[in-house]
Amino acid sequence: MNIAAVKALSIVGVDEGLSVAQQLGDKSYCKNSNAGLSAAIGGGCSVHQDEHTNAFASIARGGVYKELTYFTEVKNSSNQKIFEWKDESKQVIDSQAAYELTDILADPSARTTTFGGQSRSYGFTVPGVWTASKTGTTDNGKGAAKDSWMMSYSPVVATGVWSGNHDGRALRSPDNSPVRRVINEYMRDVHHQVYASNGKWRSGDKIERPSGIRNCTINGKNDICPSWWDKNKTGSVSREIEFDSISKKKATKCTPESTRVKLTVFETTDPVSKKKTITAPEGYDVNEEDNIHNCSDSQPSISSVSYSRHANSNTYRININIAKGNFDITSVVIKVDGATISNALPTGNILSTDYTFNKASQKYYS
Repeated sequence: MNIAAVKALSIVGVDEGLSVAQQLGDKSYCKNSNAGLSAAIGGGCSVHQDEHTNAFASIARGGVYKELTYFTEVKNSSNQKIFEWKDESKQVIDSQAAYELTDILADPSARTTTFGGQSRSYGFTVPGVWTASKTGTTDNGKGAAKDSWMMSYSPVVATGVWSGNHDGRALRSPDNSPVRRVINEYMRDVHHQVYASNGKWRSGDKIERPSGIRNCTINGKNDICPSWWDKNKTGSVSREIEFDSISKKKATKCTPESTRVKLTVFETTDPVSKKKTITAPEGYDVNEEDNIHNCSDSQPSISSVSYSRHANSNTYRININIAKGNFDITSVVIKVDGATISNALPTGNILSTDYTFNKASQKYYS
């Protein structure tokens, strides 16, 4: 995730990227800092917790910023209103771009690479409440975490939790369980006890998908895309590569024909490093070759064939003794005059079948 963030900032430019973050609500982020591309992952910059939470609220609102406030109005002792907060909303980023971020942050599968089974644990998954969330930590420059934080939002609430020592000392453990536990308890209760009771939220409510978002296929995988995305301008090139269906790796000259399969792969060029990457269908490895099959593998063969005639009949019992070779046999096909009369797995090393011959010249094959 860090590499992707740095590359994204490199593409849009540091100044533009920081400007968007500040307009979303992180007003103090990287002010008077020369962090450069490291600003993409918080390097050399500080953030105010309330502003950071408001920035995530802007994403939840579909890219709409609202001024941070701790009260909506102030009245004097005579009940005269001397201050009233005004909603001066501003669309900072396209609602489709905001939804793309939300879709990623709400997807447990997207977190699995980093968090494994924890991606569906408490905090990330709040009982009865749909949420999008992001965790983070700050390194003390010596390889130790000095704090831990988590952002979580729903259609009605954005919450930020920070944990750390007041003097900046490193944490005893980088474990994010404390902030996840606080998020889990608070987000559960504030929705069920407050927003549900006043009718502003119901269990199962999610952030609405903007009308421009559509289903699409990127590099052979199902995804969602904004209206302006054009697959013909991605620089992705498709081609076919032959794989081994058993090892799920590229076929070699030793891969048997029966396990070869042609699949479409996609080659993309990194806009920053210019490095080419090939993406294969899920489960297949385009960078490795078939390591299960060898040219020296013994092949399946028929060691003997026998048959016996049933009494007073043209029906014969055909018995075939089979040597399987290095690998298990998936099926044995028996044909008579080109027509299949049996397609089955042998019992042990023997396959038997009955067939009635109608012509003296008929021949069987296996």
